[in-house]
Amino acid sequence: SLPRVSFVALSADTYAAWDKEEWYVQFADGSYSWGTDTRPGLYDVLSQGHDVSGVFMGPSGAYLVTTSDGGVYCDRLPGDMEDAVDDAIEECGGVHTVAMSPDGSWFVGARSRNFWRHEVHPSLETLLETERKRRGAVLRVRLGCNGTFYAECEKRTVWRAQAGFSESMLSFLG
Repeated sequence: SLPRVSFVALSADTYAAWDKEEWYVQFADGSYSWGTDTRPGLYDVLSQGHDVSGVFMGPSGAYLVTTSDGGVYCDRLPGDMEDAVDDAIEECGGVHTVAMSPDGSWFVGARSRNFWRHEVHPSLETLLETERKRRGAVLRVRLGCNGTFYAECEKRTVWRAQAGFSESMLSFLG
């Protein structure tokens, strides 16, 4: 039997062709694989044998890789996202999760539960501020086009997405 998938990252390049082979998959047994169109800088990081804990891809060739020892490798991060990553590393115990949308919005979550974001949808902004006030953890955020998002927090999961995604999530949860 095949090992269970523990992490997936897909290309977030704007207008990427449907057949673009830019992806990363990590399996529960520690093995991993990545696509043949993976950009050179990201390919170099993945090829060095680091114990990768997360791969995040963004628009215009942006990427961020986290390793189990707290290492962060990144390039072409949008706007002032690199400052947020530096703050997460230097002041908040490291990077926990990252999201970048093809539209330019982004999210950086630190291990300390602090987070930074840029131009996220107002519904996500409200959720993030509510969690900050409750001192709840934002476990995972994923950002899509046109303000779509998925946010998983300690006590709730919220999304703004196309009807098909919502129907799938509701049938799974129900």
